[in-house]
Amino acid sequence: MPVTSSVLVRDPVDAYELAAAAAGAAGLPPPAGGWHLYDFGAVSTLQADEEPDTAVAVSVEFAAGGDGLPRGEDKQRPEGYALVGFVTTGSDTAADRLHHQHLAAALGPWLRQRTLRWCWQYDGEPWDTGPPARPSRGAD
Repeated sequence: MPVTSSVLVRDPVDAYELAAAAAGAAGLPPPAGGWHLYDFGAVSTLQADEEPDTAVAVSVEFAAGGDGLPRGEDKQRPEGYALVGFVTTGSDTAADRLHHQHLAAALGPWLRQRTLRWCWQYDGEPWDTGPPARPSRGAD
């Protein structure tokens, strides 16, 4: 069963730079085929070519005009400009949550260096408006 987490960037950001940083945070090389842009009208999505042995899929949703993202069905989501999605296959509830916490925390330094505000959500749980603490290596 897929497990998802999201990092919401609450300030304007370049979607391609964010996608590259998110892939790096997930330990992925730059996509060989580049990032594919899917235009869904009000929201566009960047996604890398899927590699069959990739442990994490990364995507970035953003408003094509540079405006904030529309709320859509997630009425609880804070306002933001870009949404990074991390998707993994799930097998162990505690380990999966820790892994996704690590993914979000690994993107944190890139976001903080650019003074971007952000928050995260794990697999449909309520949004955590404070960035996740980076898990200790012993906990991985």
